[in-house]
Amino acid sequence: MTEFHSSAPFGGSDNELPISAKEVVDRWWRMLSLERPWRYMPLDDAHGTMRRVLSELLDEGRDLDADGRRGRMLCAAYDHGEFRREQGCRQESITCEFGILLDALDTSLAKRGMSPSLIRDALSVLDADLELAQQAAVAGWFGKPRNRSRIDSRFYGRRGGTE
Repeated sequence: MTEFHSSAPFGGSDNELPISAKEVVDRWWRMLSLERPWRYMPLDDAHGTMRRVLSELLDEGRDLDADGRRGRMLCAAYDHGEFRREQGCRQESITCEFGILLDALDTSLAKRGMSPSLIRDALSVLDADLELAQQAAVAGWFGKPRNRSRIDSRFYGRRGGTE
């Protein structure tokens, strides 16, 4: 994780944000854990696959293949939706989780000392992928597409990527 330095994009040496997926998912869980249905979840099931979603969203692997990273993020989000459905969560809970995730990202960046304008810029960069991840999670909750190998092209089509 990079420390915040205001002279570089997003405060780091490149486009890396000064937060980790673990930090954000821990904050996200603290925001959710007192509400239904999350407060009744066994602790080992609580995060679902959100840690994997965040790791790819934040590009912790520093992957130069943006399409590959996005595909892994979408598959993790799809898995998250399937997992939440199997836990008996409602589809609205998944939408709520992604809204709270945005709040957790915002708060984590603010705690690192980023200015409100840089936070706004950072979140706007993440917004399109976060929206795709939410759609993938909802698709996973509904169990569609059934052929998981089609998930990349289905969601990339909305992003202007390849099919």
